Formats: sequence, structure tokens, C-alpha cells
Amino acid sequence: MSGFYGVGSDHAVSFDVVLANGKLVKADAKTNSDLFWALKGGGMGTFGVVISSTIKTYPVIPVTGMGLTITDTGDRFWEGVRIWHTMVSCNPPLHFHTDLIVLTPPRPQLTPPQACTSGTPCKKAPSSPSPSSRPT
Repeated sequence: MSGFYGVGSDHAVSFDVVLANGKLVKADAKTNSDLFWALKGGGMGTFGVVISSTIKTYPVIPVTGMGLTITDTGDRFWEGVRIWHTMVSCNPPLHFHTDLIVLTPPRPQLTPPQACTSGTPCKKAPSSPSPSSRPT
């Protein structure tokens, strides 16, 4: 279903639900309406087990899509965002869907901090003592 028609749950017409007591009930706008609206609104799935649903359908429409994945940082990242923005904003078709996925590359390993004093060359900071070498 295209986003053109809204969120899919908006088009639910009825549900067949097994309640916690094992009873099978139908929920729609007129019968068990409180359960019907609760199921349409989401929640944590504590209302029952939906075993079937009736959904309003629409005519098939052509949908155009595009996806762009950016895996770089810095200037190349922003160049990718600029390209994506240009492509999606230049008079897209009515039923156009796009995804922008940003995957950040692994961060480089950081070097340990350096211990420096004025007038002396930097040396590697001492590591913390291991538990076995700590005074008791």
C-alpha cells in the first residue's frame, strides 16, 4: 500500500481476535468497538491474538522508488546528502518513495592518552594497575 493512502492500520475494517479467555470475537466499528479501536491504535499486543483482519483496498497505482546509502563521513557525506536532496526535490512523480540510509563507518581505534609535562617529551600514560597489583 502506498503512503499516498495513509497508514495501513487506518484502513482496517474488522479483526477476528482470540481473547485471553479463549473466546473468539469479531471487532469492528460497531461490534466490540473498544477492542477494534485499540487494535487499530497499536499497543503492546495485550488485547488478544488477531487471527484474521479485513483491510480496505485501493486500485493499484504506479510507485517510483529510490534508495541511497551513504557510508562516508565529512565532506563526502554532505555531498551525498546534497545529491539525494536534489534528486528527490526536482518534481518527483505523485507516488514517489525514497529512503536515505546513513551507515557510519567503524570509528578508528583511539590512541591512549599521552602524559606530558612542560619541557619533557610526551610519554605514554601509565596504565591503571591490575587488580592483583593493587595494595590491599
